[in-house]
Amino acid sequence: MKTILQKIIYCFIIGVNVSVSSFPQKTTSNIHWGFLIDENEGITKIYFNKHINQMCREKTEDIFINGTSISKGKVYVPIGSSNFELIYDEAVFYREDRQGKLHKILQDNSIDKASIAWVIEKGKNREIKIDFPKNCPTGDYLLKIKVHNEQGERYEICRWFEAYTSKQVSRRKKPIPIGSGYAPAIGNITEDDEGGVFEVVQNMPEFPGGGLPKLMEFIRQNIKYPQSALQSKLEGRVIVQVVIDKDGSVIQPKILRSINPVLSIDNAFCEEALRIVSIMPKWKPGSQHGIPVKVKFTFPVRFTLTTD
Repeated sequence: MKTILQKIIYCFIIGVNVSVSSFPQKTTSNIHWGFLIDENEGITKIYFNKHINQMCREKTEDIFINGTSISKGKVYVPIGSSNFELIYDEAVFYREDRQGKLHKILQDNSIDKASIAWVIEKGKNREIKIDFPKNCPTGDYLLKIKVHNEQGERYEICRWFEAYTSKQVSRRKKPIPIGSGYAPAIGNITEDDEGGVFEVVQNMPEFPGGGLPKLMEFIRQNIKYPQSALQSKLEGRVIVQVVIDKDGSVIQPKILRSINPVLSIDNAFCEEALRIVSIMPKWKPGSQHGIPVKVKFTFPVRFTLTTD
């Protein structure tokens, strides 16, 4: 009888253990972050090669990173370029699963916007501060930071990190996985979740008459320094993002970064930047395989006092 009872208890324990192990692994808040070395990581230029009809990525030395540091759940990435001015687009974390596929992590307030250099001046080094994902499982994570220059050329900075508890869980010696969210398939384009609006296409939108240089000229010729701000003598840039519609119309303008949101006169600069957008002519729309598509476009509006 004792033997039978022992078997029943033993089977019950085994059953409990099996059922518990089948539950998803709980995440822990006691997460530490460390760097992972990947020989393929670095900075890539993203462009569409019309000769081979493919979206291409190539290593570039146009952008430099002067060290990356981790402190109190944040990563600090100093970015700069000696060749041109850079405009910050976004930073996104991806978690790698056991099959090597990447999964985008949706984060709220993942970036301290007050610390972001939305415009990084030529020859200067500015730091972007980004929160690590919260309540995440241990494993390998890829951070992708996207920027572009005033010629519309786009770049991607990749850094691998490891989330671990008391013991680090991996020693990464494999390349960044191609596909699965990292590199688009041949001929593909990058689309966001805002109703068919794209970020990179074969033929990017162009301002009429000469592209980005003509856009900057149009802004210089039409901009009016706000009268209400003359006393402050404040100068700077307002970063504007628009969507170039399929017919070339400039739609959905929004301010990504103002000059100084603490000051009440800041609104006057934002209103003038939006006024400039409202009087823009139609652009040459972006297209993929000859089909017009909606495309995001970001540019600075500079406010400078004229000197007599």
